[in-house]
Amino acid sequence: MPIPLTPGEQDAYASGRATPAHLDFLGAMSFRTIAAASRLGIFAALADGPADAAQVAQRAQTDPHGTELLLSSLVAFGHLSAAGAPPAYALTEVARRHLLPGPASYALVVEFWMDNLQHLWANLEETVRTGRPRGDFYAWLEKDPAQRARFHAMLARLAGALAPELRALLDPAPGVSILDVGAGHGSYAAALLEALPTAQATLLDLPGALEQAGNTLTERGVAGRARCQPWDAATAPEIEGGPYDVALVFSLLHGFTPAQNAAILRRVHDALAPGGRIAVVEQILGAEGATPSGEAFLRLFSLNLFHGQGGQVWGQEAIMGWLAAAGFGEITAYPLVAAPTDQVIVARRR
Repeated sequence: MPIPLTPGEQDAYASGRATPAHLDFLGAMSFRTIAAASRLGIFAALADGPADAAQVAQRAQTDPHGTELLLSSLVAFGHLSAAGAPPAYALTEVARRHLLPGPASYALVVEFWMDNLQHLWANLEETVRTGRPRGDFYAWLEKDPAQRARFHAMLARLAGALAPELRALLDPAPGVSILDVGAGHGSYAAALLEALPTAQATLLDLPGALEQAGNTLTERGVAGRARCQPWDAATAPEIEGGPYDVALVFSLLHGFTPAQNAAILRRVHDALAPGGRIAVVEQILGAEGATPSGEAFLRLFSLNLFHGQGGQVWGQEAIMGWLAAAGFGEITAYPLVAAPTDQVIVARRR
């Protein structure tokens, strides 16, 4: 929320004379405004340069008066600039870098979380009161192709940053057999297959997610060496095929309960060849190097996971315990430079 506070305002909020909840309110309204602008194509309408409200409304096919009010709100929060009379609106450099449409756009994150908050957080009080999650987040994604596409595009954005670091850390053999559990967008398996021309991969996930993975594998030219197999982590049935040399379990365990995670890891253990390795990537509460804003996000994300499906962000000790109980040894955790709140935990089937 790029609103500059005056020294007097900073002192008022820091001293408690003014309630910080007001800034939270402004942030929530600003977030909603960015989501609306992204969905309506307001940022895209300014991609080629400054324009007045009437021109933006014409390009976006929106009401001129409502568009002017939306544009002025975006100026107030620092996402747009305005000059002249009538004002010509323009993207700030930060907005141009992060909010224009595209596979790496932060607008994907904004739109996804806005829908999540609107549709899934409605009964948060009831979940906290009863301890029973309101629904199944992954089932919700399966029923909504547009939302599912946003979700996996958002995660693929992170995968692009993490994949090179993870590949260097795992350093798999050229002809390795890869099992990707909860493959989602498929970017991690695709990156390994690109780097290892004789490797093979099996990707497991729900059918809707595998559509995204299949598209990724095809776009990156490695579909001929990959197999997409429907598999539900919630029930963790036996994994077909194998034995596999390396298993990827990336950003999956936070979606499930301890009992479910123990079952998932036992299935993966049984699908690996003796000496085969597993790599678990998860966000970790209290991870070394996490910033205050990163830790704050993890706390809210953990609440979101509990409310949406009964999971949470787990600690390193819990994950290592599940791995050991499943039969893994040589369990080692490594920090990830590209994501200070995340760790990769590597273990080997005894």
